[in-house]
Amino acid sequence: MRNRPKVVLVSIDSRFIHTNIALRYMKEFTKDLNYDCMIREYTIQSPLMDMLDDILDDEPQIVGLSTYIWNVDTVERLSRLLRIGRPDIRLLFGGPEVSWNAEESLLRLSGDYIITGEGEETYRELIEKCILNMEATGFFSLEDNDVIRGLAAMRNGIPVRFPARSKMDLSRLPFPYSMDEDLKDRIACIEASRGCPYSCSYCLSSAEKDLRFRSADDVMSDVEKLLGLGAKLVKFMDRTFNAHPDAAEIFRRIIGLKTNAVFHFEMSPSMVDDLQMGVLKDSPPGRMQFETGVQSTDENVLRMISRFSSGSKEGLKKILSLGNIHHHLDLIAGLPMDDMESFNRSFNEIYSLGPDVLQLGFLKIIKGTPMERETKRWNIIYSPFPPYQVISTGTMGRTDMERLKSAEKSLEKYHNTGKFENSLKYAIGFHENPLLFFEGLGKALDSEGYRVRSPSSDDYYRIFLMYSIRELERKDGFEPGLMRDLVKYDFLLWNRRQGIPDFLERIDKDTNEVRRRLKREGGIEGHVEWFENDVVSHLSKNERNQGPVAILFEKGRTYGKIITLLQQ
Repeated sequence: MRNRPKVVLVSIDSRFIHTNIALRYMKEFTKDLNYDCMIREYTIQSPLMDMLDDILDDEPQIVGLSTYIWNVDTVERLSRLLRIGRPDIRLLFGGPEVSWNAEESLLRLSGDYIITGEGEETYRELIEKCILNMEATGFFSLEDNDVIRGLAAMRNGIPVRFPARSKMDLSRLPFPYSMDEDLKDRIACIEASRGCPYSCSYCLSSAEKDLRFRSADDVMSDVEKLLGLGAKLVKFMDRTFNAHPDAAEIFRRIIGLKTNAVFHFEMSPSMVDDLQMGVLKDSPPGRMQFETGVQSTDENVLRMISRFSSGSKEGLKKILSLGNIHHHLDLIAGLPMDDMESFNRSFNEIYSLGPDVLQLGFLKIIKGTPMERETKRWNIIYSPFPPYQVISTGTMGRTDMERLKSAEKSLEKYHNTGKFENSLKYAIGFHENPLLFFEGLGKALDSEGYRVRSPSSDDYYRIFLMYSIRELERKDGFEPGLMRDLVKYDFLLWNRRQGIPDFLERIDKDTNEVRRRLKREGGIEGHVEWFENDVVSHLSKNERNQGPVAILFEKGRTYGKIITLLQQ
């Protein structure tokens, strides 16, 4: 009696907390078939030889590799090693980085098969035919006369792409996760739809016009199962979640759950309607987080990339006005017709709305997109290596891009981490151009040798303080002493320790008596620090009261929550 054939499906992610929903769908969609399917998950930091040994120890007949822009180089090296280590293994690939040019990818990767579209039905038919062929010939592989829609395969040394497969009915999707998985420390993924309502020229989704939806009942059934597996962060993979006709109903049901889990959605502000707003206003703080690809606020730039979304600014303001949803906004530098002046306007307009995270990204020329075919038209120069990032355009030179990279570096550290919230708000309030402020702050980091290496936590605070005072000390109303106290305050919110760096100028006053009094009178313990200014009144009431004051950073409390305040 022959052993059951084995397939190993391989995911190589940027971090281990990610979970590959595509591979899980394929495994669950074929679990009734007479074969063994294993999923092996690695990261791009995993040693190649260890991955190779791990996979070969499973003795598979087919190895499937999920291929994306961030892992294609690693996948290519691993596939070559697999071919050397076990020449008889059949190599299967899927994912956007290989499906757009499947014939070329088969040759480059020395592959046998590539799934060129949705994976579930094509993968199932592949396994079914391989099982039949194994029963007849003893080889777990396709025969030369086998044709499978949605697949590309090698035929006598020549890559052949078979006709496309129709998109599947999403009601057939299984729950992708095994019921014995532990998801409490990982990102649990879910889909409520497939396809995209937009046709942005820089995105592979621009070629898809097949927006399809799952029922609210099916979606919530999956959500409840994910929570049962311990999921703390549930990420909806939909490209535009609120295009779903039942978006408001799904929001309502998620809001009604008894859970501490966080739910992540990609949203289109132009599609936010009154029904959705009426539900979202009741969301508990921390229950949901939204990600919105604004890309640009310049209508001319948006037309050039075929991103037509009237009402986006108004919708965005409505969502942000709720105040109960963590919001992540994206801008892209290097778009056609965008120059430093128009990008500066976009950045400052979006920053003024107060997003929790503002991601300054750079255009990537994804293979197979309309944008790739238009690079000469827009005089776009880009890297030929993944992730294919733009170097310059006809309206943004390389030095412009370098300036924005400086801004992106400091924005990521000083705004997006939330660790400089109070001191940054004070500093930006005296600067008329936030983008230029972040650019200068990024250059200050570079000037101390931190372009290619990371500063220590102390140095981040030191450089921020020095730059802010140097940049703003002549501004009317700016107080360097208050700036220093706000930096010290932010530092202690995130760095609980008895000693503080010299540049924060500790006040030489005893804290022991203050700590003893607080413990004696209220049973309160923590770190006590003296400040020249009453920063608590400044932040909570916008009042200016002189100190010195002692502030207790309470032991065992979540960062950012204090406070016991004592006036001298």
